[in-house]
Amino acid sequence: MYNYDQSFYSCALQFAPHNKPMMHFAKMAAKMAAEQAAAGKKVEPSPFAGNTMAYGASFGCVPTGEGSVLFQMLTVPGAKVEVGGMRGTAVYDLGKVEMKEVEPGFYQGEAHGWAPGFQYIEFTVNGVPTMNDRAPIGYGYSRAVNFCEVPGSEEEMNVYMLKDVPHGSVHMEVYFSRTTGMWRNCVVYTPPGYDPVNCKYPTLYLQHGGGEDETGWLWQGKINYICDNLLAAGKIEPMLVVMNAGYAFRAEDEYDFVPGDLGKVLRDDCIPMIESKYAVYTDREHRAMAGLSMGSYQTQVAIADYPELFAYEGILSGTVAERMAEIDKDMNFADVDKANEMKLIFISCGTSEERCMGQMAFIDELKARGIKNIVTYTSPGVHEWRVWRSAAADFLPRLFR
Repeated sequence: MYNYDQSFYSCALQFAPHNKPMMHFAKMAAKMAAEQAAAGKKVEPSPFAGNTMAYGASFGCVPTGEGSVLFQMLTVPGAKVEVGGMRGTAVYDLGKVEMKEVEPGFYQGEAHGWAPGFQYIEFTVNGVPTMNDRAPIGYGYSRAVNFCEVPGSEEEMNVYMLKDVPHGSVHMEVYFSRTTGMWRNCVVYTPPGYDPVNCKYPTLYLQHGGGEDETGWLWQGKINYICDNLLAAGKIEPMLVVMNAGYAFRAEDEYDFVPGDLGKVLRDDCIPMIESKYAVYTDREHRAMAGLSMGSYQTQVAIADYPELFAYEGILSGTVAERMAEIDKDMNFADVDKANEMKLIFISCGTSEERCMGQMAFIDELKARGIKNIVTYTSPGVHEWRVWRSAAADFLPRLFR
């Protein structure tokens, strides 16, 4: 099923592989070059030159079996071409796959035994990191980066695959932020059958991790497909999901890994815009905030600073104990009564995330203090999208019930 499911191929640049027309253009370019040469004319370079017949219809990352992906790339002939997982991914320690030149300038290599799910990858040509323009491209590591989807078990993939169910819509909203003094963009998911006349909806404000942006939960996380599939199964309430960039700096601010006050951006700028344009409830009991890694830290700070905004909290792969201690204020965890005003505090991580798994004792301590609404969840994986997709699928059904 994964060979043909478009969720394995879609990215910010395309929804489905568009490479097949390249075979036509490659043929045309070759024909024109031959005609020019026969007429004794200077052979003009074609914008489609260099597309071999085999590569014309190929895609940069093709899933071939559980844990297996075929990689393909067109670059300079006679080069050493390799591909491997980026540092921090579950497949980084497996090393690089050497790709063989099967036609002049056209390389192929197949990986086996890779961890399933989303993997950031890097192609190198003669040791130089090089973007593969036919492989999926997203934003991570604070730059454009290639990625691939690695097939896993059908049970695991089922929640985020593109299936024949009713689908929601994804909107891009531009709004001015008084907090940052700049225009901002956010991504908004509305559920299938969204009815602004007769219905109102709760809202989840969902944040990405460090080095990513507001597109992360869409392309890397496939949150729209996760919502579609859970809705079709009757497991979640119809809701809006709003995704913002976590970088809330002003133009003149110096660099900071977690810049600015994202909670203030939400309170003063984003939430008012959403609630003026969409049919949503405007009370805290119908708002949730969650984030992964850096976004989980921002979620905790925003909820501590502005407790009137959100009644549900999702901390995905966040360092709860350490980061709470860094903030000198009355946190929602420090005050038991305040913590119990939250309808849900959801804390999750991957079983191979030593930093996060080590917090479980601290979470037990919070429960012993009398905090009654903490739910924990773990799934296989490291600090990666495989873990966060699984966490989202467990978190969403707990909201707005």
